[in-house]
Amino acid sequence: MGVTLNFLREEGYDQVNNLLWDIEFTDQQAQGIFQNIFGTHYVTGHGILSGMTPSLLTSAFPGRGVCIFGGIDDNGHSVEASAEVTIQP
Repeated sequence: MGVTLNFLREEGYDQVNNLLWDIEFTDQQAQGIFQNIFGTHYVTGHGILSGMTPSLLTSAFPGRGVCIFGGIDDNGHSVEASAEVTIQP
């Protein structure tokens, strides 16, 4: 069973955990971003995506970035996962 990705949210936090910025993409816009970053917007069961989101890497402020990925699995259920990166200018 796999997942069709259709949701992406990026959040940037400073060193004391204040939200500095956030951006959200849904549906075809999110699918296009996943396609550009990973070469696909579908993840097979037990599949792995590997890539980097450029916007998280360009912050002038040290802190952390969070990416929240979401989609619909092959059974029609919503699923979500997240990843966190440390930002060092």
